[in-house]
Amino acid sequence: MKKHIAYVCADAGIPVFGTKGASIHVQSVVRAALKAGHRVTLFATRFDGHVPPGLENVACVHLPEIPQGDPTKRAHAALEARDHIAERLDAHAPYDMVYERYSLFSTALAEVAEATGAAGILEVNAPLIEEQRTHRVLVDEEAAGKALARQVAAATATVAHPVQQGLIQSLGVFVDTIIVCTATAFIILVSGVYSPALVQAGTLTPKAAGTLTSDAVAATLGSWTAVPMAIVIFVLAFSSIIAAATYSEVSMTFISERPEWRWLPRLVSVVSTGLGALASLTVVWNTVDITMAVMTLTNLVALIWLARWGVGALRDWDAQRAAGRVAPLFNGVGNPYLPGDLPGDVWTGERASLAEADGTADDVVPAATPDDGASNYSVYHQWSSSDEAYSPFFLPSQTTIDAYDVSDIRRYAFFEVVRVKQINTFADNIYVLNKFPGNASLNKTGADAAHTYLNIDKPFRIAEQYLIAAEASYRLGNTSDAQNYLNTLRQARGLVATTKTGTELFQLIKDEWFREFIGEGQRLDGLKRWGEGFSRKGQTMQNGELIMQANKERNIELTVDSKDQRFVWEIPYNDLLANKNLQKNWK
Repeated sequence: MKKHIAYVCADAGIPVFGTKGASIHVQSVVRAALKAGHRVTLFATRFDGHVPPGLENVACVHLPEIPQGDPTKRAHAALEARDHIAERLDAHAPYDMVYERYSLFSTALAEVAEATGAAGILEVNAPLIEEQRTHRVLVDEEAAGKALARQVAAATATVAHPVQQGLIQSLGVFVDTIIVCTATAFIILVSGVYSPALVQAGTLTPKAAGTLTSDAVAATLGSWTAVPMAIVIFVLAFSSIIAAATYSEVSMTFISERPEWRWLPRLVSVVSTGLGALASLTVVWNTVDITMAVMTLTNLVALIWLARWGVGALRDWDAQRAAGRVAPLFNGVGNPYLPGDLPGDVWTGERASLAEADGTADDVVPAATPDDGASNYSVYHQWSSSDEAYSPFFLPSQTTIDAYDVSDIRRYAFFEVVRVKQINTFADNIYVLNKFPGNASLNKTGADAAHTYLNIDKPFRIAEQYLIAAEASYRLGNTSDAQNYLNTLRQARGLVATTKTGTELFQLIKDEWFREFIGEGQRLDGLKRWGEGFSRKGQTMQNGELIMQANKERNIELTVDSKDQRFVWEIPYNDLLANKNLQKNWK
């Protein structure tokens, strides 16, 4: 099934279209996702260089720039950018997966995963906190640590229902305790290295417990297994230490946000490892038994205290599965199976809102993708399930797409890259207009299908007010005001502010009218107001094969002079009949 993947690289040191090793790695991951048939939206701080081959049609969203130079300013800018990053990801949602390359302060993965239940992958290529502290300047270690802990938590538990994670963890415990431990015990028993008689005779002492498994394997398979078993046991022991230390540190972060408290589990891990290596095996086993007993009792108290919530979540899961939902979605607010509302902002219903009317999470159709019921009226897509492609009434030219800079968020908010069919010709990676996709729940069916509000234009746009003010200020000779109004809009769209004046400034205002209101029917009004004609000659098409051959010339080559009568709105005939003093303005 085709997935929508958000790839996030908030590291200001990585130009994703560059030639650095990290840049090539980003490109390779994106290409692999595209090759697998998925749709990728690339979010990055830097898009330096030319677009590499194979990534020409990837939707690119420019994240807030991080200033060079002073480390303190860079850190503060990265922290302040987190809200803006979340907003830009939200503008292109929903996602099936968020894939983020780890950067010091970003929490984009956690934000999306917690809010929507999308799967999360955190790619960690280096211990950035340690590197920054050792080789550069680590300005805010506490914030960096919190961001990492939150990202790791989101990446390891990105599920749409907590019962799903519980079932997975339960399976892990079953495998460890029942399968692995039983297999180990079986090997020891059948090898002959252990028996009650040997213990009674004093031949098998408590010290032998430390090598009992290795001895059993060696006795069965041969002495050559001693070294491999030692390596295996070392890896298992080392990974257990790291896992326990990580879990302890995350738990300590939950208890206290002060960074010095995170050193306590680290210190305990180092000290206990050293003492465990020096102490006798009997002391080690007794100590482990005591600590495990304390942890077990603590967990039992917590489980009893939270039993109502756990049972309620399980009942919610069972109810959804019984209703036919393949992948249940959890809502912690207003859930009738829970004893109350869950605190926090993780399970507040955003995940559950992804489910559509059919109640099957695996078959959810995003609101921006109309289904067959919308095919009679949606000029933006015209989806055909039989062809598994879109047949929109019109396609923007490549010239139109190129009018939007790669940093312009409208390039990715107003358009969508899809598979298109015209007549009998199919083409992938074609831009179609996807403005105001609306809420799928507003779809009308049957006799009311022609009166849908799915793709309706917005009657009042703050952007229009800024452009009106900019154009009016320019005509009044107030260049500074015109620049300020225009730059307010441009910067909100991810573009840099302009300092142009005169005719260059006016042209930029007109260009922004075009970019902002593409497909909303305002272009003719603008051309009339400016006294300009237009020409479509020389425009570059996205794919010339998609143009219906019978209308090719008419669709590509069209020039209309500014004095053409078609720029004049004819006075309605009924108005002329009602008022004999009106004169026809159409010849």
